[in-house]
Amino acid sequence: IEKHHPLIGTTLETHSNTYGIAIPALKRAGRLRTDVQTYTIKPGDELCLIGNRDALDALTNTPKNSPKIRRNIMITGGSLVSFELAKRLQNKHTVKLIEPNTRQCQQWAAQLAKATLLNASPHDDAFLREEHIDQTTLFCALSTDDEDNILHALQAKHLGAKHTLSMIQKTHYRAMLNHRIVDRVISPHQIILNQVLKHTRPKHLSNTLKLSWPHMEVLCVPAAYAKKHFRKHIDTAIYCGCIINEQHRLIPKNQALEQADTLIYFMTNPKILSQ
Repeated sequence: IEKHHPLIGTTLETHSNTYGIAIPALKRAGRLRTDVQTYTIKPGDELCLIGNRDALDALTNTPKNSPKIRRNIMITGGSLVSFELAKRLQNKHTVKLIEPNTRQCQQWAAQLAKATLLNASPHDDAFLREEHIDQTTLFCALSTDDEDNILHALQAKHLGAKHTLSMIQKTHYRAMLNHRIVDRVISPHQIILNQVLKHTRPKHLSNTLKLSWPHMEVLCVPAAYAKKHFRKHIDTAIYCGCIINEQHRLIPKNQALEQADTLIYFMTNPKILSQ
């Protein structure tokens, strides 16, 4: 939630009731908080929302059939990730890809018909200003060096980029970073781990997702399995964020469970699964 966001000053309970969504947790000042229905939204909060697309679009004031917005995106890093991202985004957005290696820049320019290739250093403030970084919607730092990515994102933010994104490999860096330093952090390690968990966990726990919030996982668990294995851990290492019925609708947590219901759990201690 950025400064001047229209949700600031409103309570989470109001939005849950109005839009039929669940808001099971938020992160404030680096701390994860649960049982937050009575909280008032403040600048800097990160909200965890569960709901269908229409409800979430309504909450964020995104009309269902709104025209697609063409955004200005600047990418740096010199990696295949940078190239692939530019390739995927070039038809829908205005993309600039910065590559200091002349030969690499020429090779990529031949394959990216609608993106702009810039043979320059991303460290150069004057160059970034010339390329109107202050009009950039999203600046992506995607090199294989975590420190470079953090510094590039900080530099871009200082020069006026609206949002920044960094690719970070090291877990302790991800834990330290917050929205005041880098707006968004992506982790190849986390992406791979999410895929691996689908195949290594028991069948009833295969639908899991590790969040960018450190030490937090989301579990999608059938009601029958949850009744047997999770009940004693509620409100400690594992807590229930919401319940979804067979029609994919949110139902009150105090309502009797049906066999076809699914519970969405948030887990703060992954070791609990081994028990």
